[in-house]
Amino acid sequence: IRLNWLLSPPEIRLRNWSRQANGTLQFEVLGPVGGNFIIDATSDLRQWLPVGTNVSPYLDSSAGNPPRRFFRVRKAP
Repeated sequence: IRLNWLLSPPEIRLRNWSRQANGTLQFEVLGPVGGNFIIDATSDLRQWLPVGTNVSPYLDSSAGNPPRRFFRVRKAP
């Protein structure tokens, strides 16, 4: 059995998370040059909504409202 896929880095990933003094959350999207991606956010891990397309770094000025917010990045169709 070969498990090479477990060791391969993701094609698109989020990195360099930080919170600015005003509470804004910031992170970068790392992926292939010229690749298109969509950033989704959710507060319940069930309903995901697109919040950005091809934006890096991404700034979330609504951080803290809702109290918990999760992000993912995916390839644009």
